[in-house]
Amino acid sequence: MKHLSPVLLIFLLSIQGLWAQSQWRNFTNGDIITDIAVEGNYIWAGTNGGLVRINKASGYSDFYNVANSGLPCNKIYAIAVDHLGTKWIGTDAGLVKFDGVNWTTMTPSNSNLPGNYVLDIQIDDADVKWVGTSGGLVKIEGSNWMVYNMLNSGLPSNAISTITLDDDGNTWLGTSEGLVKFNGSVWSTFNTTNSGIGGDNVYSIAFETDGTMWVGSDGYGLARFDGTNWTQYGSQQFGLVFDIVIDANGVKWIGSFSGLKRLDGAVWTTFTPSNSGLLSNVIYSLAVDADNKVWIGTEKGLTKFNGLTWIPYNTSNSGLPDNYTRDLAIEPDGTKWIVTDSAIVRYDGFTWTTYNAQNSPLPKKRISCIGIDGNGTKWIGTEGGGLLEFDGLNWQIYNIQNSGISSDFIRAIEIQENGTKWIASSGSLTKFDGINWEIFNFGSFYIYSMALELNGTVWLATGGSG
Repeated sequence: MKHLSPVLLIFLLSIQGLWAQSQWRNFTNGDIITDIAVEGNYIWAGTNGGLVRINKASGYSDFYNVANSGLPCNKIYAIAVDHLGTKWIGTDAGLVKFDGVNWTTMTPSNSNLPGNYVLDIQIDDADVKWVGTSGGLVKIEGSNWMVYNMLNSGLPSNAISTITLDDDGNTWLGTSEGLVKFNGSVWSTFNTTNSGIGGDNVYSIAFETDGTMWVGSDGYGLARFDGTNWTQYGSQQFGLVFDIVIDANGVKWIGSFSGLKRLDGAVWTTFTPSNSGLLSNVIYSLAVDADNKVWIGTEKGLTKFNGLTWIPYNTSNSGLPDNYTRDLAIEPDGTKWIVTDSAIVRYDGFTWTTYNAQNSPLPKKRISCIGIDGNGTKWIGTEGGGLLEFDGLNWQIYNIQNSGISSDFIRAIEIQENGTKWIASSGSLTKFDGINWEIFNFGSFYIYSMALELNGTVWLATGGSG
C-alpha cells in the first residue's frame, strides 16, 4: 500500500453564494527569510514557513501558509508584485499568483511551467513576468507564455537562480554555468573563462544608476563590471553572496554568508550580530523600501535598518510565526482574538482578557481555530470538545450529542458572508446555516485546512493514505 500522507491533496466543492475572506490563521515556523518585496506601505517576506506581510507603519503582520491560504507549500523562494498589485510567488511546488482574494497555482501539470522549483521572479516596466525555474526561464506576457531552455536558446544551464532587469531592457540571469545577458534576441554568457566574474554559479546581480553591474557568486565573492573592466573582491571577505541591493543614495548592500556588507563610495562596512542589531550572520535577502530603509532577511528573522537604528522581527518579539499561537481572528474595530493551546485571548489595543476552562464554558481541550461572523459572534473549534459559539455574553456548545456536527474534533472554520459556517474535521466537512446541518464525507482523507473563493468554491487541503 502506498502511503500518501503528508502529501497535500486539494478537493473542490462548488457551492452557491459569496464567501468572506478567511478570518483565522494558523502559523508555521518561518524565521529563514528567502526574499523580500516592497509594496507601498507593506513589506512582503518569503520564508521557509510561508509568506508574511508586514505593515511598515504599525508593524502588524499577516501570515499565509498551506493551512490558511492557497499556497501549495510553505517554502517560498521568491516574491514579486506586478502593476495591478498581484503577488507572484515562487515555491518548490510551482508558481503562485495571489490577487488579494484568489490563489492560483501553476505547475508543469497545468501550465507551461518547465519546473516546480521557482527560484526568482522579476517584473519589467511592461508588466511582463520573468520567472526563473529549475527547468528554464519563463516569460509571461499577458496570457502568452514563452519558455527558454538549453534546447531552444543560448542558456548554458536550465537552472535559473536569479534574474535582474537593467534600464536598457536587457534581462540578466544568474545560472549554475555563468552570468547570462538576453536582449530579446541575442544570448551572451559570461563565465570564468571569458570574463572577470569570480565564479560560474551566480546567485545575485544588481545595477547602479550609471549601469555598473555587481555580481555575487558561490564561494568566490563579489565582482564589479563597469562596462569595460572587471574588479573582483575576494571570497575571503564575503564567502557566499546571496543578494545585492543598491539604495536611493547609491550605497551597495551585500547579503552574504558572513554578514551584511555596505559599500558607501570607497568605504566598506561589515555588519554582524556582534556590532549591529542583525539577528544572524547569514543574510539571505535584501530590499530597500520607499523611505530608503533596508530590510534584511536572515535565518533567524527579519531586521529593518534606517541607517542608525536596527529593528528586529522574530518569533520572540513580533508576530512572526511561532509554536504557541494556533489561530488569530481580527474584528473590524481591530480587536484581536488569539488562540493558544488552552485559552483564547482578547486584545483591544489596551486590555488583554483571557478565556479558559476555569473562567468560561471552554472545555479542557486544545483549542484549534476561531472565526468571527458578520454579527461579531465568535465561533471556536476545539480538538475533542466540539464547536462553541460566543456572542460576547452567552456561550453555546455544539457537539455530536446535541447537534448535527460530524465530529467534536474541529480543524478549521470558515464563515460565509451570509453567516453560513463551514466546519472542517478529520474526514468530513459540516455546513451549518444557523438551522440546518449538512455533512460532506471524505473517507480516509484528513482535512487540514480550507479556503473560500468569492465565486462559490471551497478549497480543502487534505492528506491521507490509500
